[in-house]
Amino acid sequence: MKNAILIILTIILLGCITKQTENKEMNSPSLSGKYFGQTAPKLTPELFAPNIISTGMSELNACFSPDYNEFFYSIRMLNKQIVIMSVSYVNDRWSEPEIACFSGKYADPFISLDGKWLYFISKRPIDTIQIAKEDYDIWRLEKIDGQWSNLERLSSNINSEYDDVYPTLIKQGTLYYSSGKAGNNKRDIFYAKGKGREFEPSIKLLDRINNHWEGDVYVSQDEDYMIFRSLGRKAEKGLYI
Repeated sequence: MKNAILIILTIILLGCITKQTENKEMNSPSLSGKYFGQTAPKLTPELFAPNIISTGMSELNACFSPDYNEFFYSIRMLNKQIVIMSVSYVNDRWSEPEIACFSGKYADPFISLDGKWLYFISKRPIDTIQIAKEDYDIWRLEKIDGQWSNLERLSSNINSEYDDVYPTLIKQGTLYYSSGKAGNNKRDIFYAKGKGREFEPSIKLLDRINNHWEGDVYVSQDEDYMIFRSLGRKAEKGLYI
């Protein structure tokens, strides 16, 4: 079943990739350079890698590896399924975007600062019945000999029977994420300190942060600030810091 899904997704994406190739003659960025041919980011936002990464197919969840040799992002398909795309920088040139080798119904990719771990979320089965879960869990891959290997689901110290999403890891090894396990149809921000290869039981942040719906978490590597999305506050919905 998984192979069939990936074949269907590949067929759908072929049209996008063909369009990207055709549009490269229309002043789109090249596949060379640190930012896909674009100049360094400026104060004014602009479309990122048009016709290469940004194609109008509802792209989201982007991240570079620390050495800027890999780029991952997600695409929300027409059937609402989300897949992770992968691009590699080889011989001073970016490869064409393709479905990541580990991807299925995955999203929210995040690479640790040391480049050793790739975190993401998935509803993939966790038992022998091979039935997809109803809620998202946080998974990770380990970089071994240049390849992403050792797929594993994080323990019950992190994952619950509710959606556990938006993982972000700081250099001290603490994992921040958003979860629905607080109840009352809310989503709150939790953190769990690293302990070797594992994590200690997660702890919910204070109520002055978690008093509505909180997600899309980003925490600076020194933990001196956090940016997150919040819904239901008196101020307009959006990003908070």
